[in-house]
Amino acid sequence: MKKIRTIALIASICLALSLAFGCNEKSSDPPVSSKPEYFDYDDFGAVNAEDYRGSVVKYVFSKDPTIGIEGFPIARFEKDLGIKVEPVLIGHSTYVKTIAASIASDTQGDVFYQYGDFPDSLSVMQPLDAAKLNLSSPFWDQSVIKASTLNGHPYLVDAKYNLRSEINVCVYNINLFKVAGLKTPEEYFAEGKWTFENFRYAAQQIEKLGKDYVGAAVHDETVLGAAGRGFFTYKNDRVSVTADETLYERLEFFAQMKQDGLIKLDRQHFGDGRQGMALTNTYGLKRYGFFAAINPEHIGVTHLPAWNEGDKPKITSVYSGWGLIEGAKNPVAAGLFLRYYLDHNNDLDIETHFHNQDVARFFFEAKEASDREMEYCIGVCVNKPSLLYSELHLSWNDHSPDELKAYLDSQRPLMNEMCQKANEIIEQEIEQLKEAEEN
Repeated sequence: MKKIRTIALIASICLALSLAFGCNEKSSDPPVSSKPEYFDYDDFGAVNAEDYRGSVVKYVFSKDPTIGIEGFPIARFEKDLGIKVEPVLIGHSTYVKTIAASIASDTQGDVFYQYGDFPDSLSVMQPLDAAKLNLSSPFWDQSVIKASTLNGHPYLVDAKYNLRSEINVCVYNINLFKVAGLKTPEEYFAEGKWTFENFRYAAQQIEKLGKDYVGAAVHDETVLGAAGRGFFTYKNDRVSVTADETLYERLEFFAQMKQDGLIKLDRQHFGDGRQGMALTNTYGLKRYGFFAAINPEHIGVTHLPAWNEGDKPKITSVYSGWGLIEGAKNPVAAGLFLRYYLDHNNDLDIETHFHNQDVARFFFEAKEASDREMEYCIGVCVNKPSLLYSELHLSWNDHSPDELKAYLDSQRPLMNEMCQKANEIIEQEIEQLKEAEEN
């Protein structure tokens, strides 16, 4: 099995994918190189990794990151650098609250994965300056850095080709589209006609295959990405309410599809081959992801549908990334860990992760585009779980098309209140940054 040695060009990645999935015989080479590859990049300046051998990095996450395939680079990091990674497991619904309590008791971790908790997460984070990473390196996804920078200080990172990144996509069952005699979403996209209307048409045709078949599944925040609108926008260090008639119109479209029985939140039937499509994220492209039971040859992927023919596809995701916890005891070692852990060169072969060559290629192409074009779905998570975090995103599922506008209008005061709280957190963090710079 051939290995991906560099991340310099998408073309080389695609070539490696062709080799990885196309070879009949496996090479006797190990799946990754026998030494840490991050030293190929000038990402640490004067940092000497040997100075941190024998130390511990506490990684706070909602599931054990050391278990199974996804834990491979952690085990390798511990072996290569001699730095122990200690998982600290906490429930995602109380993420920020639990981390805040650990900071108060001086028992906090070093690094954590932030998934949809912005800007509440700012209250338990410190800038990445202490990690001593060279964030101008081409290794890093600049969209994440830009979107999480306050007063010149970045808070979140992701690698440009990190296998653990999540981007909103449309997956579809190739076999069901063939049986139904339909163009696939990818074919529609190639023609510039992958629109909401054709998404609905395809769902209708899949439903006609029989009573056990479901047109599509739609994950909550993915609707906002597909709609090309969000309830909130984060720009220039401020969160504002941006829900408008365009968003309402597009949510009403999904509400009508739900009422017509064409879409569901539940995506389990996609995995067992009875659902035509799912608007979800790229975790669904993984062999161990949402659809682990699906026939790997049956899963295809393309961009989210657009509202109008010819519209450029939107690259969207929930606001996520890896950052330092306030008061981290071992921030530089945490930086070493992130540089190693997020580098796909230090992971298992690509074929171990993805269902097939085509979805793997699409993932890397989408990641390449996300570095320039990513639009983040801001949920304004303050004191999660909150009414607005879940119910606004799911309003299309919980209300009829006729009820939807009145319901959303009734929530406008709460939207404004959540923005106010969010901006208070941002302002407080900026003030702390200014005080630190003055001192």
